[in-house]
Amino acid sequence: MSSKRKHSPLWTHFTEDIDNKKAKCNHCSTIISIAGGSNGNLTRHMKTKHLLIPLTAERQTPILPSLNSLKSSQSTCESENIISASSNIDSQQSMTQYIRRPPPVRKIEQIDKQLVKMVAKGHHALRIVEETEFRKLIELVSQCPGYKLPSRKTLSENLMSRIHNDVMAEAKIKVQAAPALSLSTDGWTSRNNDSYIAIVAHFINEETKLHSVLLGCINYKERHTNQNLCDFMKVVMAEWNISHKVAAIVSDNAANILSAVRLGDWRSISCFAHSLNLVVQEATKKICDVLGRVKNIVEFFNRSTQGKHKLAATQQQMNLPVLKLKQDVQTRWNSTFDMLKRIVQVKDAVIATVALLRPDLTLNEGDWEVIEEVLPLLSPFYEITVEISAEKNSVRFWIKNQRACEMVVQALRNKIGQVQLVQGDTPEAVPTSSDASTSIPSNKNSCIWDEYDQEIQKITRPDNQLAAGIRELDKYLNEEYLNRKEDPLQWWHERRLIYPHVYAYVSKRFCVVATSVPCERVFSATGQVLNERRTLLSSNKVSKLIFLHSNNFISPKRANERAKDLPFTDSSWELTN
Repeated sequence: MSSKRKHSPLWTHFTEDIDNKKAKCNHCSTIISIAGGSNGNLTRHMKTKHLLIPLTAERQTPILPSLNSLKSSQSTCESENIISASSNIDSQQSMTQYIRRPPPVRKIEQIDKQLVKMVAKGHHALRIVEETEFRKLIELVSQCPGYKLPSRKTLSENLMSRIHNDVMAEAKIKVQAAPALSLSTDGWTSRNNDSYIAIVAHFINEETKLHSVLLGCINYKERHTNQNLCDFMKVVMAEWNISHKVAAIVSDNAANILSAVRLGDWRSISCFAHSLNLVVQEATKKICDVLGRVKNIVEFFNRSTQGKHKLAATQQQMNLPVLKLKQDVQTRWNSTFDMLKRIVQVKDAVIATVALLRPDLTLNEGDWEVIEEVLPLLSPFYEITVEISAEKNSVRFWIKNQRACEMVVQALRNKIGQVQLVQGDTPEAVPTSSDASTSIPSNKNSCIWDEYDQEIQKITRPDNQLAAGIRELDKYLNEEYLNRKEDPLQWWHERRLIYPHVYAYVSKRFCVVATSVPCERVFSATGQVLNERRTLLSSNKVSKLIFLHSNNFISPKRANERAKDLPFTDSSWELTN
């Protein structure tokens, strides 16, 4: 391809194909033919499909010496000498590239003043100065004095779409490289009464670490029937080309999603944390009267300004830590335990304050006994829920019944015996130090020792896949138990060459997570995006923002390569590790 085509401003919106005959739009991923050697098809596509996006990058302009400032009486030769001299000076390295000069005190005060104004007038959180991405932005801008902020239209229509496509392409590479994966899914309704469905993929990467990728948090406008949900998940799987890799789908216990998973002939795993929460809610119905009275006390202190300050003052007088009461929320796991634990911690202050301000809310001795006896019962549920809600935790089984354990081991023998290793996965035997010390020089022409070596190899590394898999599993079962706090994936990564058959099976099963909490985290982030100030955001932009928030894959190296394709780029704009 000619250099003229590559330097055209149109190529900030397109990516050249390998065969130099097609180009891919960075905004809508449309493939356009450029075999004729003209950019007419690219221009026509931008004017018809992306009319709002400017064709030329007018925002960043290079800072060059103005030739108009030179006197017209100067000769052409003198002008060339001046330009040549200035270019040589610019190419020379300066001390500022190695030692950064501290800014003047007056300039620092001016910037600090503007920062306070931005936080105050823009209703930004004070912690914005501690956010990593904001600090990176300030660092990059300080290295590029000629930078100009993009317009709102450029940011939403051009930059965000471009970065979204880059991150999605990189995420697809990671997902499609996984041997198997599990999906967690859940639904959520925004403050705008829009329905969103999130699907998160979990897989074991090449470093034997559990990795998660948000496939999409998509605005779903159809009815949430089992058939519609099944078709929706099939479309997402087909888009990411993972239909043949799904080991299981983790969801809550809603009837429609469970039916959709069965309809799609996928393995369904109920969210363990959700199931535990249902158990706690059902059990606490027996003490609903006590819980109701505790909720009334918490609600009073949360709504009454006088009660709030009086409770804090009482805690200080009693030399107790100043703590706020927590309210029980039915949809929030462990909130019942948190409410009861907190009110017990400030029991004396609550009794004194309630007796003074609201005697009708006083709890009797029987109520306090019930609360203090229930806490040890709810504590194990709290600890387990917190433990399994970690996104890096996969499903673990503890089988206490001996007969059931034997059945599981036999099933594993059959499964692992069917594992087919890819060529090169089976490692060569590594001689130990004892073998090296007692080794005898072999004679390559000796048929006796060749036959001996072949027989030993048949015993130690049988050709039969079933026999090799069973032998590996039996050896693995004799390993010592792993400590609960140790990482099983790290253990398998260190022994992946010792148990290649079992490791191949583990990489397809340890990707199953225990809960659908990853989707809940996605919805928490979506709620932050769709706050009161941004309720007019379209669902498409919300999905892109959440996708970029959850998937931060684009590497600095790739970003630098991408920046080199833009016009007027400068080496000082490059990202650093």
